[in-house]
Amino acid sequence: MRFKNKVAVITGAASGIGYATAKRLASEGATLALIDWNAEALERTTATFAKETEFVTYLVDVGDEA
Repeated sequence: MRFKNKVAVITGAASGIGYATAKRLASEGATLALIDWNAEALERTTATFAKETEFVTYLVDVGDEA
């Protein structure tokens, strides 16, 4: 539990490397801030983490300046 009492902010959390990173950090005890632009994929991702760790989600496109 290397990341117990730590918060990890993960962009692109709903797929690919972001998802894999979130899974790993959750298994190490981190609380997660999951960020993605795809609402449907982010919802599926939250179902995965609901039993593993505490998390918050943000529907954001970090590539959009506005």
